[in-house]
Amino acid sequence: LHIGQSYPNPIAAGDGSVSIPYTLNTAARITVTIHNSAGKEVATLAEGSFAPGSYTAVWDPSDALSGVYFCTLTSGTQKAVARVLVLR
Repeated sequence: LHIGQSYPNPIAAGDGSVSIPYTLNTAARITVTIHNSAGKEVATLAEGSFAPGSYTAVWDPSDALSGVYFCTLTSGTQKAVARVLVLR
């Protein structure tokens, strides 16, 4: 279970989408979510059962306020987190 660096980062809101790569070493039921700095979930990018492999989640922050956001990959009790900086 690994989450990579998002690209582009930082991103200006309204300038497209952020790509967030992640890798699963074994088949797993996962969720990929975005939370703001207050801990509120603002988006679910992926959810379900996935085979081992590399994937990319995509988030469009066009409605997001400026600030730091956290992309969390969760599988059971395991978590991996990447930060995304959104600028206005």
